[in-house]
Amino acid sequence: MDNLKIAVFVCSALFTAQLQATTEVDLDKSLHDDLAFLQAEKYVYSAGKKMQRVNDVSAAIFVISQEDIHRSGATTVPDVLRMAPGLEVAQINANKWAITIRGFNDQFSSKLLVMIDGRTLYTPVFSGVYWHREDTPLEDIDRIEVIRGACAAMWGANAANGVINIITKKAKDTQGALLTIGGGNQEQAFASARYGGKLGEDFDYRLYGKGFKRNNNLTVNQQNAHDDWEGYQGGFKSEWRPNQQDTVSTQGDIYRVRSGDMENYPLPSAPFLLQNQDTPTHHSGGNIQSRWQHKFSETSETALQFYYKQDDNKSQFVTPYIQHSKTLDIDFQHRFNGLKQHDIIWGLNYRYFNFDSNESFKLSFSPTKRNLQLFTGFLQDDISLLENELKLTIGSRLEHNDFSGFEVQPNIRLLWTPNKEHSIWGAVSRAVRTPSLTDTGTRFRLTVPGLPAAVLVSGNPAFKSESVLDYEVGYRAQFFSNFSLDVTGFYNKYHRLRLAQIGNPYPNGTYLEIPVQYTNNAKGETMGIELTTQWQPATWLKMQASYSLLKENVVVLIPNSGRRSPHQRFHFKANLNLPFNIEIDPMVRYVDTDVTHNIPHYVAFDLRAAWKPTKNMELSVVGQNLFDNAHLEYDDEAFEMPRTEIQRSIFGKLSIWF
Repeated sequence: MDNLKIAVFVCSALFTAQLQATTEVDLDKSLHDDLAFLQAEKYVYSAGKKMQRVNDVSAAIFVISQEDIHRSGATTVPDVLRMAPGLEVAQINANKWAITIRGFNDQFSSKLLVMIDGRTLYTPVFSGVYWHREDTPLEDIDRIEVIRGACAAMWGANAANGVINIITKKAKDTQGALLTIGGGNQEQAFASARYGGKLGEDFDYRLYGKGFKRNNNLTVNQQNAHDDWEGYQGGFKSEWRPNQQDTVSTQGDIYRVRSGDMENYPLPSAPFLLQNQDTPTHHSGGNIQSRWQHKFSETSETALQFYYKQDDNKSQFVTPYIQHSKTLDIDFQHRFNGLKQHDIIWGLNYRYFNFDSNESFKLSFSPTKRNLQLFTGFLQDDISLLENELKLTIGSRLEHNDFSGFEVQPNIRLLWTPNKEHSIWGAVSRAVRTPSLTDTGTRFRLTVPGLPAAVLVSGNPAFKSESVLDYEVGYRAQFFSNFSLDVTGFYNKYHRLRLAQIGNPYPNGTYLEIPVQYTNNAKGETMGIELTTQWQPATWLKMQASYSLLKENVVVLIPNSGRRSPHQRFHFKANLNLPFNIEIDPMVRYVDTDVTHNIPHYVAFDLRAAWKPTKNMELSVVGQNLFDNAHLEYDDEAFEMPRTEIQRSIFGKLSIWF
């Protein structure tokens, strides 16, 4: 670490001297050109399903731009998400992550809705996201909008704690070719190719393909975790503008992924347990999505979107376990300004989900085949009480699902903007997390090492929706042209939380079965503060820091003040543009102790160094977790997966544009 400090000091000194002498750096460049870096100057869509300035949004929102993504040096979306305040990212192993907003983190975090261009990645099978099969090329992402807090009035159930909306670039913005290739000790090899072109003046398109291979990690006992990860993906996106009022965009992807797993598997007879078996899972599938936008006037526009996706998983739980799912989604929305003070948006949605699986001793669903339907309608009105100063937002979403029937999810928000530089907002929202196939119909056996016994976790057909009442207040300010501050405080009250309730053990042939069933017999609360500052003191230097404080309390039979998520998190990053087209991008993050999972606090340091010898070529070297050889970020509560440490990673990357 001492050598690293010396290197940073020397580089800083050399840069200062060179900056004073060089004439190649344009120091007269207007600072305003770079102010899109500041949070308040960014425009977002996800908060109200319309483009608006962050300062005009009555919600806790953070935008990760393409520049942020590029200069992070990350190779996956989960690693990119680490820089968002209030968002907890814990890497489980080389191919799995636990990601949540404001607590309750788990491999399948059930209260977070994740989308790519409006296509939901949330699965109703396990109430979460299979992050290891979502591999959107980072170069094709325009921005990632992260909304913290209940967003169900706009986006529906399961957006109980927040929304992550990954928005890809338009095809017209990715013309020409891009090639990337790289590799290192953990990121063993990765490569991608993209080409964008035009057919006439009104049709743009792009094609892409990519592949990667990631190395195994080590367990806390320094054994091979067998968590290697490799995959291939390809796709396209197109936009057709037949006239000035209409735009039709179509996109699709296909993928094939292999993710290594090492788990304990119960057996119905002696030896009753296969411990730490290396049984990789194979994933394949694809999706196609189309969206038609029509603009009637400056105050009226509609959007009609549909998507279809299919996912197939095959695991080896002693015997093969195969799972198929298909999703069809149709969504319509209309935004109009019916009265002078009212900006109204309403919409309808229909979703069909088909699920099919076989049975294995470890995992099965009852029934093994399901067809689920979701019907949704929503209405929201932005009311200008004082022009350009005071805005009231009221709205609600009504949904009907096949598990819990009708669900109503209203919200009310108030925004005061005394001027363009300051805004104060508050919100009260209700959201639900609807039941999943796991909650209602799973049969999942866990091992009991050393005993002829197994824990049988069963779903509950009577399982009800979890609910949250969310209170938020926030303040944003741009004190100077180059400095901004964003502070949010929140208090969430949860009811009918999922609880695994233990029953009386009973003999089942040659072994003892310990029954556990999901119930709604828990409740809880979370509260906290999230703070973000951004400062650009010079054209060649940008800095951003964020701090999150979370207190989490879950009540089962008696109050339990033990934390399920780290109490505090801190993140800092800087972007330095040096002479001779050199970029240096350090990033530091601190994660507090996870008491529940016995994970010590850690400090992680990442560093990216890049050089552009020409305007069409970039060479970069990225180091991740440079402060230590490895550290633990997550522990499986069911003890099925080994405690896996995340290793230090160093890799190089070459990018060429033409």
